[in-house]
Amino acid sequence: MKLLVTDNLVSDLSQLDSFNINLEKISIKDISNQAQSLFDDDKFKLIFDEFITISSFNKLKIDLDDNYIFQIKKSNLSKFTSLGSEVDVLYLDSQKKENYFPWDLTNLIYSSRKTIDLKLLDSFTSSERDFRNFLSYFVNELIRLKMLIEFDPNEVAAILKENKDLSIYEDKFKNSWLYKELYEARNVKPSFSWGLILGIIFTGIDQILFRGRMPFTLKHKHAD
Repeated sequence: MKLLVTDNLVSDLSQLDSFNINLEKISIKDISNQAQSLFDDDKFKLIFDEFITISSFNKLKIDLDDNYIFQIKKSNLSKFTSLGSEVDVLYLDSQKKENYFPWDLTNLIYSSRKTIDLKLLDSFTSSERDFRNFLSYFVNELIRLKMLIEFDPNEVAAILKENKDLSIYEDKFKNSWLYKELYEARNVKPSFSWGLILGIIFTGIDQILFRGRMPFTLKHKHAD
């Protein structure tokens, strides 16, 4: 018996050509039917439709001399050490990872015509670092689109292309509806540093009576 360590279930036998093993694939549901003819040839039966766990393996009551290849995830490999050296462990060579970029996933999100690419999603959700990198790009892209909507597209495109200082947009930003809303709500969050009750009272006065135009700005006690 052999264990094939892989991240994704293998159903294409050509992916295992490097092992030089005579193979056929069967469903885990057909194991009981295959047992009678197990020793008629030297073929190994690859269970292609399900990862094996130690509990499900024990329920099958498989002889370790049987010519089966079960697929397992690397995280479960240590649980099979009790089976001893009679079980061979095969490691599937990692397929060449496709080079995906944040804009590939962004284009997928924006497009209603494209189908979900699971490999593309997995490339950015398999680790926190990759996911944060995508979020950073995605947020910047949203800001860029916002600028294109609010301001002259040609001017924005020229600045982004030439990598100029974006501080020239400060005046335009202060004249936009977004700045107006943020300015009027500037004192809401820091007021709650005084406590819930005082925060609610102050916010009511600030937003209802003064409409966010109090002649002072509260400061945060610490940086965001």
